[in-house]
Amino acid sequence: MQFKHADRFADDVNRNFIREFASAMALRGRLRIFELEIAGKVVASRLAFLEGRELYLYYSGYDPAWLKYSVMTTLMLEIMRWGICQRLNAVNLSTSRDLSKLRWRPEEISFMGGLERNAGWRGRVLARTYDAVAKGNRLAYHLSGDRSGHGCARYRRGAELLWPRFWN
Repeated sequence: MQFKHADRFADDVNRNFIREFASAMALRGRLRIFELEIAGKVVASRLAFLEGRELYLYYSGYDPAWLKYSVMTTLMLEIMRWGICQRLNAVNLSTSRDLSKLRWRPEEISFMGGLERNAGWRGRVLARTYDAVAKGNRLAYHLSGDRSGHGCARYRRGAELLWPRFWN
């Protein structure tokens, strides 16, 4: 069975966006790359971004040779297990409706939000205050304890050792 989907990063605009965004998130320590490795080979991978106590899942991919083994569902399970070990409040599954997410019967919540400041001096003061409070919240989160999760991901399935790799 062959499955082919559109390459979301075929055009330069999308490819440059994710490259720049992922780099910026990595510099802030908020990029996570989850990989499922079987017999020394990466068979599934997913990008995610950590924001406070929540993990936001982004694009993923897998080796088509492993399609019938539901490797993306296995990786999703390991990502959720990692989130539990990290004591996250939520793992946001993102907006697509692929089988690896629908199996969990997620609740879909639609909302929009944004922040726009006034161009005047009051807007600048409020924006700086908002940024300072957000920075303080991030600092408090980072000082709140160890969230390394080492030892939470290893497990056995059948005779093979599966080892999800979590890149911080």
